[in-house]
This record gives sequence, C-alpha cells and structure tokens, in this order.
Amino acid sequence: MSGHGTSRRSAQVTIALLFVGLAIAAVASLGVGRYDIPFARVIAILVVPFSPPDIAITPTEANVVFTVRMPRILLAVLTGAGLALSGAALQDVFRNPLVGPQVVGVSSGAAFGSTLAILFSFPRYSLLGSAFTFGFPRSSSSMR
Repeated sequence: MSGHGTSRRSAQVTIALLFVGLAIAAVASLGVGRYDIPFARVIAILVVPFSPPDIAITPTEANVVFTVRMPRILLAVLTGAGLALSGAALQDVFRNPLVGPQVVGVSSGAAFGSTLAILFSFPRYSLLGSAFTFGFPRSSSSMR
C-alpha cells in the first residue's frame, strides 16, 4: 500500500518540476530574439509592475517583452496545453495509448475540409472553420 503513495508523490514531484521547467523556459525565451535581453534583465522587467527596479528599464525593453514576446509565448504554451489535452482525451475515449488524430481520421478530414475551402476560394476564417468542421468526428459508432 505504501508503494502506491510513493508513486503518487513521485508523479506530483515530476509534474511540479515540469511546471517549474516550463516557467524557466518561458522566462528565458522572453530574452531571446533579434533584440537580446539578458535573463536577469528579463526578471527585472517582469518585476517592474510590482516594485521599482534597481536599474532603469528602457521603454524599448519593456515593449519588446510585454507587447511582442509575452503574447507569443503565452499562446505557444496554451496551444501546447490544448494539443496535449486533446491527445489525452482521444487516448481516453479509445482506451488506446497509441491512438492519434491520424488513426481516427481527424487529420484526413481536416485536410479535406481545408482543401475544399481552398478549391472554392473561401476567405481565411471560413477555411479554418471548414477544416475544423470536417475534422470533427461524425458518428459515435467510431468511438466504440
């Protein structure tokens, strides 16, 4: 019985370490780009709204971090989380750890929908909607 508690605690520690690693990678990536900003400087820029900095932060640095890079990084993290969640949901529904969007036809349906939209010269958002609609699983018989 004690082995189950140890394994659960180990999983919780692993998940916590992965979250810390994600946060460090996200903060580090705020400084990487055409306009390089050192890691310590990025931390100072992120702390500015809560306390005054020791060294003055230039408006350009704050603009690069808050306006350009942070939305991209947050969107990348949310996209990755959404893809992980949808993959886990597919694996749970089919009770198969090897299932993927290719196996159930989601990728093929989305590709068909987007090709159809391109063929009929649909606008950009209609193309996305068509790919989503055709990629959605149709019948519940495929989920048994």
